[in-house]
Amino acid sequence: MKDYIQVSESVFSKAEERMAEKKRRSMRIKRNTLAATSAAAVLVVVCMQNESISNAIKSIPKFVSSVWTDEEPATTQITTQPVTTTAVHTTTSEITTETTSETETETTTTTEIVTTEPVTEPTTTIVTGPTDNMKRVYMVALDTRVVEADYDTVTLSNGYKVSFIYGEYDLRGLFKVDDIIFYRCSFAYDQSCNIYYYLDGYFEAEQRWIEPPSYDEVSGEYTEPVTDEFRGAPIPAPDPINKEKELRQLKYDDSVPALDYADILADPSMLTSGETYEDMPIIKIKVTGLKIAEADGFNKISEDGRNWFLYTNLTDGMEYDDIYDLKEGDVIDMVGFFSYDKSSDTLDADDIYIQKVN
Repeated sequence: MKDYIQVSESVFSKAEERMAEKKRRSMRIKRNTLAATSAAAVLVVVCMQNESISNAIKSIPKFVSSVWTDEEPATTQITTQPVTTTAVHTTTSEITTETTSETETETTTTTEIVTTEPVTEPTTTIVTGPTDNMKRVYMVALDTRVVEADYDTVTLSNGYKVSFIYGEYDLRGLFKVDDIIFYRCSFAYDQSCNIYYYLDGYFEAEQRWIEPPSYDEVSGEYTEPVTDEFRGAPIPAPDPINKEKELRQLKYDDSVPALDYADILADPSMLTSGETYEDMPIIKIKVTGLKIAEADGFNKISEDGRNWFLYTNLTDGMEYDDIYDLKEGDVIDMVGFFSYDKSSDTLDADDIYIQKVN
């Protein structure tokens, strides 16, 4: 067992070791402080030369404070990126060491750099097409001829110049002069250029016989005709048997654009006439609040001076006798298909829904 003298000597010995350790630590602190100060000076010069990292100066006190520990100072890498944000979090902890002679408190400061991703707000881009602001019109042609043609456009004998550059189906280069054309489709009308842009629907050239049918007297058999390839859209071509049935329903289909009669009054050039009656385009037209100025059976004249012939076996909404009896002052609404006879300035009803509104 140690006596009092041995215990005292042990204590003094430890005290002397503690004093020597404090001297060594004091010298290391001075060296570290000098190094930190020099590094801070260099950092200040670099930051002043580069404006994008000038904010790094603010971190110098924290950097210097890190040398007041027994650990070597950490190296911090500063990255400047315009698309990210940097948040700095400082954590301070205290380490307490107790001895019989004194109490020492060491403070450690840790700087943590956290980089967060930027928040990008969603943007909405509205894309508009070149035909978006043009009038829409749905037309039917049973038999019209190509009088001019190039790769993108055709001019028809009913007066319409048709371009295929915006169509749902690519019909460019398919048609040539003297082709007989059948169509039932939507167009966008460019009034400034008087061009109808084909949008979608049925548009084809009549298929011609390469070899007509023949009868073999020896075998008593008929040979089938050979025709050229189908040229048009859609592919495959619609069933000819159902064409007429489908057409009757189009006047009720809101997805099939109807030309407002008010647009025709504003621009009479939207109505053209073909070389023959069969060549006349049949146009879907919506008529609202048409007031009759004169009446003669199925022939009516509206207040704007337009002639109307309202007899057709494809009529819904009113009986034939009631249409016949419409008189001066009556007001009607109509929607359906009309053909235009330029010689008499008459819109001839082909398939209509008609109602008397007064």
